[in-house]
Amino acid sequence: MAARKEFPVKVRRVAVTNKKTGVKYIEERRYQYDPAKGYNVLLSSRRTGEKILEGETVTTRCRPNLKTVESTLSQIRRRRARGTSGLWPSSP
Repeated sequence: MAARKEFPVKVRRVAVTNKKTGVKYIEERRYQYDPAKGYNVLLSSRRTGEKILEGETVTTRCRPNLKTVESTLSQIRRRRARGTSGLWPSSP
C-alpha cells in the first residue's frame, strides 16, 4: 500500500467585516488541501483580538468593554425592585 501524502496546514490572516457595525476584525484561518475534494478545506477559524479602524490600514488590539461598577449596581437594584432575577421574564 502506498502511503498517503500529508499536506501542510496553511494559516491565513483575513480581514472580516462585521455587517452590523461595519468594523473590520482580523481572523486567523487554518486550511489544509484535501485531494479527495480537490480544494483547500477550512479546519478552524478564530478572531485574533485585532481590528482595523475606519480609514486606517494598521491593526489595533481590541478587547470587550468592561462594565462600570455603578452600572452593574444600578442594574441589580432595578431587578430587585421589579422582583426579577433577570434570567427569566416575570409571569403576571
